This record gives sequence, structure tokens and C-alpha cells, in this order.
Amino acid sequence: MRHMCKIFLHILKNPKMSGVYNGVAPNPVSNYELTKAMAKAKKIMMLPIPTPPFALRLALGEMADVVLDGARVSSDKIKSAGYEFAYPNVIPAIEDLLKRKI
Repeated sequence: MRHMCKIFLHILKNPKMSGVYNGVAPNPVSNYELTKAMAKAKKIMMLPIPTPPFALRLALGEMADVVLDGARVSSDKIKSAGYEFAYPNVIPAIEDLLKRKI
């Protein structure tokens, strides 16, 4: 949340910026990669058991496609406007969150 606020502040400080900007990190990861990174940062063992796609479709209907396929968004526009991400990669971001105990 703090990083989204920084993006909003960057846009407010730069009145020439207009249009839609994605509030996403520059190096997206899958849910599996995120879970693996969280386990590594917390120094715990992980045994990933994926949910079968048919179960997600049964529970979520058409919305399962969002979960299974992910969203294809880019941070290129905000980066080209001069915004610098504090944590462009997932592991340092998770480590920072764990230090803050959020």
C-alpha cells in the first residue's frame, strides 16, 4: 500500500502525466513464485500443492480464468515517467515487509 501511495504522489508531483498508469511491480511473479519467495524469506520449507483448475472453475466460474491465466499488465509507462521502484523484485520486497511485521 505504501508503494501505491508513492506512485500517486509521483503522479501528483508531475502534472504533465495523464492517462492510465498500472500500479504493478516491474517484475511480476506467479502465485507459485510468490509463495516460494515468501517461504525462502521466512526460511521455512514449502510443499506446494496446486489447486486443480477444474476446482477453481467450479468455485469461481469465469473468474477462474483471471486466477489461472493472470493479468497481463506492465509498469513500463510509470517507469518511463521517471518513477523508480524501491523493490523491483519480489524477494527484497517480502524481506522489507517481514522486517516491518506488516
